[in-house]
Amino acid sequence: MNLKNIISTNTNNIKKIIQKITNIQNEDIEQEVFIRVWQNSDGYKEKGKLKSWIATITKNYSKDYFGLSYVVSLILAIIPVTSWICGAVERFTEGKIVAGLLRLVFGFTIVWIADLVLMIVNRHILRLLNV
Repeated sequence: MNLKNIISTNTNNIKKIIQKITNIQNEDIEQEVFIRVWQNSDGYKEKGKLKSWIATITKNYSKDYFGLSYVVSLILAIIPVTSWICGAVERFTEGKIVAGLLRLVFGFTIVWIADLVLMIVNRHILRLLNV
């Protein structure tokens, strides 16, 4: 297998598959696909088209790319928002209406909400703060 030839003939197809599955252009995934193709080239049996084999590798890696890290990021994005809501509800149930209202108005950061929305919609968080 000539890696240069594989890269030149399959790059566009790989990019399309990655875009379709992850909704982003991701060069890390693209590079990892080529590494996996190269590492597993000995195991490729010419029973089907090389393009189909590479497409399968791309689909599988693209799906795995957001696996646990996506779930963990989503949970971390949800925690501050749920803390904010639970804090306000707790104040209201204690009869502390003013404290509950203050908690609702001032007890959150817009970045937390943006992170949560972006994790659900685009599968990545807003990296304004590196915390």
